[in-house]
Amino acid sequence: MSYAVLSFEREEDPQGAWIPLVVRMKLDLLGVKIGLDDWQALPDEVREELIEIEVEQDRGLARFHQRLREVLATAACDAPRALSEHKLAGRAAWAQAGPMPGEVARLAERLGVEIQWAALDRFGRYVLWHLGAKGADARFRQALEELGSGQGSRPGV
Repeated sequence: MSYAVLSFEREEDPQGAWIPLVVRMKLDLLGVKIGLDDWQALPDEVREELIEIEVEQDRGLARFHQRLREVLATAACDAPRALSEHKLAGRAAWAQAGPMPGEVARLAERLGVEIQWAALDRFGRYVLWHLGAKGADARFRQALEELGSGQGSRPGV
């Protein structure tokens, strides 16, 4: 399964200068991070390639990791660095389908929306967890709409 940059990300960042959520998810799955300046040093076509690499299977994630290391080295950028323990612990909240994380549930309740957490794919869970942890109400709503699958419906409507 291939994931894409969300439309609100493209609208807010049409030049692709920010690290999109799909790439952030892949980095989190690997337990690493890169600097924004390193992302921006990569040519547009390389960024698109990293966005498009499928990571549902372990070999896809390994391919993403290998390609990331190659392109960063070619661009004379820093190698990926390990995530903090806090960020690694957060990965457990979304990487596998399980109970909805508290930060997502609280934001959904505040916005008056229901989320079918178990119906979401890994990317959907990551996006909602990431935005929920940031308390990004408007983006959270936009993501719910874009993720579809009955997400974001109001109770009783």
